[in-house]
Amino acid sequence: MDWPLATVLVTCLLGFVTVGASNAVFFRIVQEVNAASPEDQRVNPWRAGWKFYRVFRRHRELFPDSKQRSRMGWLSAVGSLLFLSALIFVILATNAGLIKD
Repeated sequence: MDWPLATVLVTCLLGFVTVGASNAVFFRIVQEVNAASPEDQRVNPWRAGWKFYRVFRRHRELFPDSKQRSRMGWLSAVGSLLFLSALIFVILATNAGLIKD
């Protein structure tokens, strides 16, 4: 395996792991909100993605000093940048002839 292809694969793997860690933080946020909410206001953790802003707003109300929201934002941003940089690098490396069919 050539080094450009290995670089792209490792960068994509790191992006995947980082975004996965961001999702783990989000599920922790959902659990905190559900633990502090009455039964009729709880959110199903498997359907919480559709209610993302509502969960974040509620978490901000319940835990104003929590760093979980910013941690999730940073992890999401870094993971997305890793994916984007891998995409840009693979395009440039293919055009330069470093990665062949």
